[in-house]
Amino acid sequence: MQAERDDEKFGCRERYGGPTSDFTVKEGYKQNVKLDYIDDDGHVLNAKEAFRYVSHEFHGKGPGKNKVEKQRKKTEQEGLMKQMSSTDTHLERLASCSRSRKKCSLHSWSLVAVNKHEATI
Repeated sequence: MQAERDDEKFGCRERYGGPTSDFTVKEGYKQNVKLDYIDDDGHVLNAKEAFRYVSHEFHGKGPGKNKVEKQRKKTEQEGLMKQMSSTDTHLERLASCSRSRKKCSLHSWSLVAVNKHEATI
């Protein structure tokens, strides 16, 4: 009796049998998958930040006040780093000093502190 009900219930549905041949892996095939997570403002997110973003969207809540402030500071720092000249670093200054030292054929530098009042004659 149970078997008859099951046949009535599932008998009209067609079942997909799937492929009849075996799946073969191609030789030398390497998967090249890269996921880029981007928020509404166009910033690239890492996996953790993307999960947080999707979670906040799903639950209908936003991040806390401290997290928003921390993110704001992070974006400000990134903006300042982009504005900063690539030649305005300590390494570039050191390289500049060594280039000028080679021009003058000096083997060493001596640092001399000059008083502000003595320098104006």
